[in-house]
Amino acid sequence: MSKPFWTTSCATCRFGPANETGCSKCNRDARAKSWEPKEFKGFFPLILDSKEKEKHKFWPTHIPWALISPHEQWAISNHGQTLLELANRGGLCPKEALAIIECRRWVEMPLERAWHIIKILMEELCNS
Repeated sequence: MSKPFWTTSCATCRFGPANETGCSKCNRDARAKSWEPKEFKGFFPLILDSKEKEKHKFWPTHIPWALISPHEQWAISNHGQTLLELANRGGLCPKEALAIIECRRWVEMPLERAWHIIKILMEELCNS
């Protein structure tokens, strides 16, 4: 019998390996199931158009739910959908995801700048 995903990764930060006692990164009790749907395994999908995918083929295709989930109301405000609904439809581009994470309306910006900011935020999340 395989182990459920929440026993191998932290249900809170999704970065640290977790066991019965907790997470090695955030030191929180990792035994509780996460609210995220199992099919996303703790990550929110990012989408790029085919031209951007070819140019940025080494960029990650997802971000931790822990980074975007506290901003659910901004997803509803900006898109009229919950984060789960957006994820089920394929996700968001990095610029849209950053607008939700920063609790603001979407503004045009270079894709590289948006991804750089998201990368910094993911590192901060990992180190907190």
